[in-house]
Amino acid sequence: MSTPTPPYLYEINTMSFLIRMGDDERPLPLAKLHGDFFSGLRDRGFGYVWMMGMWERSPASRQEALDHPDLQREYTAALGNWEAADVTGSPYAVRRYQPDPRFGKWKDLKKFKEHLNGLGLKLILDFVPNHTALDHPWVSERPESYLCANREQRDALNHDHFHEIAPGRYAAHGRDPYLDPWTDTLQLNYADPETRELIIQELERIAMYCDGLRCDMAMLVVNRVIRQTWGHLIGADLPPEEFWTEAITRIKDQHPGFVFIAESYWNMEWELQQMGFDYTYDKVLYDRLLNSDAGDVRGHLCADLEYQFRSLRFIENHDELRSLAVMDEAQARAAAVVALTVPGLKLIFDGQTDGRTVKMPVQLRRGPDEDPNRVMTYFYENLFDFTGSDVFVEGEWMLCEVVPSSENNPSYDRILAWAWRFENEMRAVIVNYAPEAAQARVKLPWIPEAHEPVIFDDHAVDEVYDRERHELRAEGLYVDLGPWQFHWLSCALHAGVAAPS
Repeated sequence: MSTPTPPYLYEINTMSFLIRMGDDERPLPLAKLHGDFFSGLRDRGFGYVWMMGMWERSPASRQEALDHPDLQREYTAALGNWEAADVTGSPYAVRRYQPDPRFGKWKDLKKFKEHLNGLGLKLILDFVPNHTALDHPWVSERPESYLCANREQRDALNHDHFHEIAPGRYAAHGRDPYLDPWTDTLQLNYADPETRELIIQELERIAMYCDGLRCDMAMLVVNRVIRQTWGHLIGADLPPEEFWTEAITRIKDQHPGFVFIAESYWNMEWELQQMGFDYTYDKVLYDRLLNSDAGDVRGHLCADLEYQFRSLRFIENHDELRSLAVMDEAQARAAAVVALTVPGLKLIFDGQTDGRTVKMPVQLRRGPDEDPNRVMTYFYENLFDFTGSDVFVEGEWMLCEVVPSSENNPSYDRILAWAWRFENEMRAVIVNYAPEAAQARVKLPWIPEAHEPVIFDDHAVDEVYDRERHELRAEGLYVDLGPWQFHWLSCALHAGVAAPS
């Protein structure tokens, strides 16, 4: 029986990471990338590495990204001294599904995957199902693979939403129906069965070089979303079977254990899970941690357990602002504790543990130099030590009931609490997710009857407590936490013995 993979994913911007490892001008080729960094990730409890932006970038889409006024403002905000050479184009405007030649060739990617696998890590890469770059080979070789309009259709719609690929033939730019189009991309035609087959063949080829794929904006190629967005251009009805159901089934038949992760929004996560995705983005938890209160967070964590374990939790990724840009340090730490200790796959973005504050546009090859925030670095190291236990990999999870500690004290509602159990060990996480102090009683599960006290090791503050079992079982564990403070508790479930640290 294989050992379960630790449910922690580390996202790396491949271009900027390899430049950092190289000479500040040229990215270090994959073939020369040493393993110390990655063995360090393994030692901190990570199971997956997402090399974001591995595929060949597009010269045509790069030019569009270089000239775009809104993107220019983003470049200036992130990197005041940027130059044209710093703009490499979006990794989500893919020209070809082959490693960017600056990184290496297929053989180099294969060896890199084998190296990660030898360390006990699995390699995740990107797949962009909705669109391609402006100069993808299919544009000239197979234009029917794109959603196109004639001149009259284009004129009746919005000129800015189309790109001329042949005289009188205008391909739509890829888009989210609620946002402006991505003008460095062209929209694929999912009403064409041959195009769907070609896309699946691309997936089959890529799957030989990685252990899983993070699928960009996965909900955009669900049939009902395609009809909503492109019904005015689709000349034929869509195939009845959902694309993802067919594609995921075929890949998993060839590669059992292959992992599919969906970037997903609009409350379509459960729907995508039913189509075969192993994990779906949990943007709802992120938004509630950022903008809401403990009650709303708790409500979200009451969802079905299967859904919880198949959710991707995060407080940073390449699309979102850095957590320290939108939260103060205390809240950012509390949010990280929540996101990294609940069920599901947990994502850490490169630089998050150093406390970086600048969101780097994906079109840039480098970001600004930032000194590490040593408080945040120390916090994350301690958190990884705490979550490194098998309890968080193989254990059972339960949301804890939180009740008032006394009459007329409503502050208990600020407290979030849950526990994990594996074999004889329990680990509990208790967080005051509020800018004011709070007191409560937490009803911890699995406390057996016995006369000896329970000995708790609090890894957050390096203290040990003993509490009477009858009190824990009858009234709950009393907690008194300041703003954004937390406990990381471990204990043995049999009498009188502390759990291993």
